[in-house]
Amino acid sequence: MSAKDITKSAASGVNKLDRTNYLQCTIDVQLLLEEKGLWKFARCKQVEPLATASAAELFGAEIAAAIMKHDTTEAVWTHLKKIFEPSLIAREASLVEEFYSMRRHENEELDSFIARLDKAEDDMVAANDKLKPEGHIKAYLMISRIGKEFEHQIQSIYQWKKEEFTYDNVCTVLLAESNRRRLVETSDKNLEAATAYASSLKGQSVKSEVNSANSGDRAYLQSIVCFNCGTNGHLHGIVQNQKPNAEDSNLEVEVEDEDADRVVVRQIHYQRAR
Repeated sequence: MSAKDITKSAASGVNKLDRTNYLQCTIDVQLLLEEKGLWKFARCKQVEPLATASAAELFGAEIAAAIMKHDTTEAVWTHLKKIFEPSLIAREASLVEEFYSMRRHENEELDSFIARLDKAEDDMVAANDKLKPEGHIKAYLMISRIGKEFEHQIQSIYQWKKEEFTYDNVCTVLLAESNRRRLVETSDKNLEAATAYASSLKGQSVKSEVNSANSGDRAYLQSIVCFNCGTNGHLHGIVQNQKPNAEDSNLEVEVEDEDADRVVVRQIHYQRAR
């Protein structure tokens, strides 16, 4: 059993409020209260809370002790906002740093990196629309942060005309190359699987042919009759000291080893001679 996570509320699953997650925590708490029909109560809309309402459960022990001094939920939120909500300048600085320092993770799909970059831009512009970067700035950021594996495409982009160098055009070229590599990788895997399957079928076919040949040999041996003892399935009646009849003088009777293939050949020769 895993250890108890003391950073998360056991009742709600919301990460407990600390000095770094105020904005996300307020969103999570609002969604939770809306789900339980308590958001209007939290906004002082004169709606009676349900019996399950418990604001203190959503926060850590130190914070919970502080907010219990307040009589209303609105007073609690006002107190938390005063302590934890970052100033506008601090938030803008954080968003700008996040956008311009963003890099593609190792083995991250290109479309995932583009989505993260676009999301960081949207957050930055939402805080202050004057922070929106120019198109070519975002394009430069893209080609400098995607890694060395697209070096060939980047060198090709450097040869473009200035008016062609836009973020959308850069993304189109890089995504096309990423999709091509993905298709090649998939095709190679399918080819390897098909080759392995064909090899397994070939091995089964050879084994089947060998088994069939062995069955045929056994059936033939069961059909022959020993001309010494009169029983079926063997030629051991031919011995080294046995002399052939006069009519069989052209048959060399010498069986020093009992190899099955050699015995079968001698039996056929003997029958033809007779």
